[in-house]
Amino acid sequence: MNTSLMTHAGLLLAASSLVQAESWHLDLQSPAARSQWEYRSDKVAVGDGELRLEASGQDQCHAFYKLLNLADASLSASFYVEPEVSGVHAVGFVLGSTDLMTTHYVHYDHAQAIMCRSEAGNTWIELARISSLEKPEGRWHTARLAVGEGRMTVFLNGKELYSQACPDLKPG
Repeated sequence: MNTSLMTHAGLLLAASSLVQAESWHLDLQSPAARSQWEYRSDKVAVGDGELRLEASGQDQCHAFYKLLNLADASLSASFYVEPEVSGVHAVGFVLGSTDLMTTHYVHYDHAQAIMCRSEAGNTWIELARISSLEKPEGRWHTARLAVGEGRMTVFLNGKELYSQACPDLKPG
């Protein structure tokens, strides 16, 4: 089973430098766009204004933007999930990466938005979840994450889903 996820210019899947009170836009059309990302899979491509992740079966694709550490920020990503009969289709944001295992992240899958914290020895410490989201396949959707003052607020298609205190969240 092949799962394809395409993202539009303006997307930020993960970030790593300190940015506060600034407006910033990711340009996936830029000739330098490919080199600004760290890939955890050979199934990730940047081209034609898209960041494209291709996965099959239980494979996972990760792309981390290397140039920013975020403190207080609002991130958004437009994403399209190809229609499939089965399989996991997910996009997300990773923040607060102080090392390879220590992060906070939000995972948007078929019908859920799940916020987790990761640390050495436990990569799925669930902080919040909402289920039964209407996120039909075959359409573009917009995920947004607002981070500030130790809180993460999660949105999908302009609707706030939940807000969660994250006292361990650090810029990164």
